[in-house]
Amino acid sequence: MKKKFCKVLSLTVVMSLMTAVPAFAGEYQESRFDAVIHGQSVKEHGGKTVEIDGQIYVPLRTTFEMLEKNVEYWKDSRRVFVNEAVEPSNSEFAFKQPYHLIASIPQERIFLYGLQPRGVVVSFDGDASYIDADYATPQRILPEIAYGDYTGDDIKEIAVSFNTDSGTGVDVDTLHILTTDGKEPYVFEDHVFDHAVFQNLFDQEIQTEIKNNTITYKINEKKERQFKLDLPEGKEIKALQVGNLIDFDVAKSNILFSVSLGAVYEGVPEGKVFGYLTGEIVFDGTQFSVRNLDMISEEAAEMNTELKAVAQELLERDLEIEFIFNAGLQGDSEYSYQCSLIWEETGQKYFSAVSDTYKTVADLEKLLRRTYSSEERIQHFMQSDVYSEEPYFKEVDGQLYVNMNNGGKGMPIIVDFNSVQVNQISPTKADITFDFDEFDYKTKLAKTSMTLMDGTWYLDQGVYEVAEIA
Repeated sequence: MKKKFCKVLSLTVVMSLMTAVPAFAGEYQESRFDAVIHGQSVKEHGGKTVEIDGQIYVPLRTTFEMLEKNVEYWKDSRRVFVNEAVEPSNSEFAFKQPYHLIASIPQERIFLYGLQPRGVVVSFDGDASYIDADYATPQRILPEIAYGDYTGDDIKEIAVSFNTDSGTGVDVDTLHILTTDGKEPYVFEDHVFDHAVFQNLFDQEIQTEIKNNTITYKINEKKERQFKLDLPEGKEIKALQVGNLIDFDVAKSNILFSVSLGAVYEGVPEGKVFGYLTGEIVFDGTQFSVRNLDMISEEAAEMNTELKAVAQELLERDLEIEFIFNAGLQGDSEYSYQCSLIWEETGQKYFSAVSDTYKTVADLEKLLRRTYSSEERIQHFMQSDVYSEEPYFKEVDGQLYVNMNNGGKGMPIIVDFNSVQVNQISPTKADITFDFDEFDYKTKLAKTSMTLMDGTWYLDQGVYEVAEIA
């Protein structure tokens, strides 16, 4: 089950760009400005911006890795390649790189590269190791990757979930926990949880009984679930079937799974799915176990999936609102930079907001009202940022303007959307829990809720409200 890693390369050598600063025609100086790429800060990812002749430049490697692109520097030919490379010994021969980026956690300097035709390379803080994982094209779903303390020893591990389409219509899901002693160079040990391991745990934890087309499950002799199947007349259940597809949700503090349960009866050899077994994968450093086992019907599983999608959308919209009311609608960095120059020279504070969606104050208020259940939460933004003495946003002749001498009032929070869980506690109320990252602070699960009003779900508290007290 355990496979040792082999140290095959060091990305600090193979994947590093030139350190020498090239000569420029203009004056070179480090810039005090940050750059935001796909909502991520360049400086928070360890990069620096520079200013040359009034233009702001960003570091090539940091920028492309934030965009989840693969960057390679070929020292002999002094060339940098992104996604595709040219053989330096033959400039006319182009080929696809033998590996490509398939998952990453840039803020932790963790990058996962898929190899062809098999295996992956995991890069952690500049060191890289090979995993003999069953990753091969065609791949329907990219791996999920997370970084957290799964063993409770204050040393974080890397969790990776692979879902590989075998080409036969049967998916193969595996979970890899990569452990290390925390000493450099980082050499990991790979612990694999696959369907065979799961089937063994299932047989240990679950007892089943079939009577009159009713299936009874007992979980650890403590919890019992029954499912009544409506089968064609004269048909009876012959056997139970645990699905081969295990869906993993890998998050920084937990690993959830869901596997289909079916019943086989005459004339339907592939089985009839009637429910799902759900739970959490626990890893103690050497072996796996499961906890919080439960069984839900197919209808309940579909409802849970829908509620989770709603919760994720509300959380994403809440983060968008926090971004708008902290960073403004200032368009691209060049426009923002030019506005800042005008502000410094003339003292002008307000400039036209740049957005195809939000063009008036009414548009901003509409965004708030379709997100939050609380009038207090809505007025929190409107009173402080629209109706205050020196507002962040104001409207002139139907045009939205933003105050360039404002904003940046909070620290960025990154929500781990794979960790989002929803528990419906009443027809109109559901609890939401999620993991998040905030710089290098230790965090724990945050909890908020959503309320159903007039057929629509609304968020009760925002991410920054609950994350601050988590």
